[in-house]
Amino acid sequence: MKLENQLPMLLVMLVASASVNAEVVAISYTDLQKQHQDAPLSQKYFSPLGDTVFSISSGLDRRVRMTIKKDGLVINTQTSHIINTHDRLKVAEREFYGVQFTVSGLSSGSYNLTEDILNLSGEQVSSKTVPFIIDVTPPTVGNIEARSYGGLGGKDLKPNEWYTGFWNSSGIPNYYRATGISDSESGVKEAYGIIRHENGDVYKRAKVIYDPQMKTAGIYQGGSGWFPSNNATELFTMQFEVHDNAGNIGYSPAQKLYYDNVNGSAELVGVYNPNSNSAIGGIKGFEPYKSGMLVYTNPVKTMYKVDYNNFYTHHRGGLIPSGQSQVIDNDKGQPVYVIYERPLGFNDGNYVRMHDQRQFAGIGINFYNLKLAPGVNKQPSRLGNRYKYSDIGWSSWSRHVNANELPIQVEAADITVEPRPYDQKFYHMGECTIPAGKTSCTITYSPPKEMSLGSHGNYHSGSEIKNLDGTLYGQPGWANVHWNNDEIPSITKTEWDPSLKRVTVYAFQPERGYYFDSIRITDAYLNNHHKRLDVPRTVWEENTNYYKFIYDLSKLPDGDYDIDAVVMEAHRNFDTKNVVKFKNDTIVPNIAIEYKGKPVEGMVHGINGLTLTVDDVSETSILDITLKGGPTSDYIYLAYRKDGDKKYKIEQPRIFPALIDTEQYTLTVRAKDSFGNIGTQTAKFTYTPDNWIKLKAVTTLPVSHQLLLKNDKPAAMITSSELRTDSGSIATGPQEGIVTVRSDAPYGVMIEGTHIEPGQTEKVMFNMKGATGRLEVPIYPDKNVKEGKAEFMLDVQQLRSIYD
Repeated sequence: MKLENQLPMLLVMLVASASVNAEVVAISYTDLQKQHQDAPLSQKYFSPLGDTVFSISSGLDRRVRMTIKKDGLVINTQTSHIINTHDRLKVAEREFYGVQFTVSGLSSGSYNLTEDILNLSGEQVSSKTVPFIIDVTPPTVGNIEARSYGGLGGKDLKPNEWYTGFWNSSGIPNYYRATGISDSESGVKEAYGIIRHENGDVYKRAKVIYDPQMKTAGIYQGGSGWFPSNNATELFTMQFEVHDNAGNIGYSPAQKLYYDNVNGSAELVGVYNPNSNSAIGGIKGFEPYKSGMLVYTNPVKTMYKVDYNNFYTHHRGGLIPSGQSQVIDNDKGQPVYVIYERPLGFNDGNYVRMHDQRQFAGIGINFYNLKLAPGVNKQPSRLGNRYKYSDIGWSSWSRHVNANELPIQVEAADITVEPRPYDQKFYHMGECTIPAGKTSCTITYSPPKEMSLGSHGNYHSGSEIKNLDGTLYGQPGWANVHWNNDEIPSITKTEWDPSLKRVTVYAFQPERGYYFDSIRITDAYLNNHHKRLDVPRTVWEENTNYYKFIYDLSKLPDGDYDIDAVVMEAHRNFDTKNVVKFKNDTIVPNIAIEYKGKPVEGMVHGINGLTLTVDDVSETSILDITLKGGPTSDYIYLAYRKDGDKKYKIEQPRIFPALIDTEQYTLTVRAKDSFGNIGTQTAKFTYTPDNWIKLKAVTTLPVSHQLLLKNDKPAAMITSSELRTDSGSIATGPQEGIVTVRSDAPYGVMIEGTHIEPGQTEKVMFNMKGATGRLEVPIYPDKNVKEGKAEFMLDVQQLRSIYD
């Protein structure tokens, strides 16, 4: 067996004082949810329950002093030992040299952490202060409020139980939201809705819209997708979960509710025939419905059957008839029959329908295929309606009037119908008569109907077309004219994030939802120098009157920008607010990696010979420096120090020499400018440390104990030529060294009674006897092996001499 120690001897190197970067890599703690966190300092807010551990990176041969202040008072200060190869840490998926400080009892508040880097003499070589905030108070969350068509009461409910369900009509959808949300320390980050089954199992937990303007978090669009199919038979639990930026979680009070998203059915079973003796539901004259059958009366009587357990008087989610003429319910578990009496084909849902309490619409009525028998009068039939406007004359009575078109007057209305053998009356904010056999009439308005500047409103009056005694009538009709010139949207706040190049806009629309949601914001965009800017709008959120928009400006070309936010209400009412003026830079920082003033090529002798230059038109900062590869496939984050304007030096890591191309190291540097552009540069090289000595291979027998020659000297020793201290004296006496065995070694080694396993680093004490100044350190394998080569590195950081 050969114990070949291609031995790089690292003699001590004293580095001149310089500004050294020390980075708080992570703040580690157990949060209030009993979850372990390794959070980056950039998180800014933290919520420790108990001890807090600060992991700080540094170069070797440094001390780190940490001082924490609150309200200007020092509450904790600690100084580390000298950072050495034993101080290689792995935290938050990063490996680095550094130290960890533990601090207890951090209460809520703002803190400043100062990191001082000290050299071997205890002198400060750099100092950096960073703020952080401790928040151990969960967000405050108030009660849940709801808007539900028909109210929240219902049949057979206990106190504090709701009946509600799906209804998403334009302007008046059902919603459910937690109110009174606040977090004064770190601020609200996000919110979730939680729906649980009656047995407590979670049916759905998902992110919901949090509105910082209203301080609410809610489920909107009628609750669509939040509940399983149910006809208000299961008692669900709704709750909202609110997270703050420190990771604390607050909960709203739980709300019990029955949720209904099932209509059930109502079956058309009978049509009245005055000449028939048959009966349905105990009512004489009703015959079973058949498509295409003749009817002998107009109005027509129709009969619908509803299951007993799906009628509102027997079940909270049951159907409620509207516009009916009679209900037959014996209250004995038998089907309920509902009779409607309307002219042929009259099926307008405003007048005839079945629905449950949670919604206006539901099941349509009188959608049938029936024909009038000969001799039965037809009902009136509307063909069209118009308004006469002061600006455009006769046109549709459906009109969206923009603010720039005002003022306008409606001067008259007319109707066109099919001719009938009887006079027909038209009613719409007045009346007129269509003589028998004729097809139209006109109502003139005196005074005319006004649409004025500085006002909002609508003309949505209903209209009827009837015979003179009102027994026959056609389908109803409604005008649909609306305008707005006084409910103006307003931009309440804007935010500009230069690092993400993101604009956030908050807006408020008064009277949102008015008249079928005709008053609402319909467009939101950004202007640059008063011209619309073509950038993605990534977020459009609505919460009743409140809006939130986010725009991504990250793809803008270079140039000078003057950004305005613009919102437009549906009737072309605008608000504009300036957001930011800035000069855009899309060019990533230029990073140069040089070795002794030249581009890196081939061999690097000592990390200290490497210089980094980061250049950009704006302020820059190094994100991280990593070293990967080498003979042990290492991967480590490196500390660094400032070395003049735009220049940096890397702090010395503990790495093995790499003498061949297949063992090259790859150095990667990432830097960021003030516009968020990130530049990356890499360099590949072979490597030897400064002041290293490669010693010849040591050969020994494959036994795990020290062997002596016949002169009582060890059979295998680490030897060297003459070594001297910094003062020039021959090295003699007790010495302290650091031994690192390569991680891919087939076995560990024993040196002066110290066991060093593969991949490990240990401190070793040995004595340089005599005045030769040469190393003579016994070594042998830590276990019996047949053969193999174990590479290791001995680092004597400070040679000593009895003559100094």
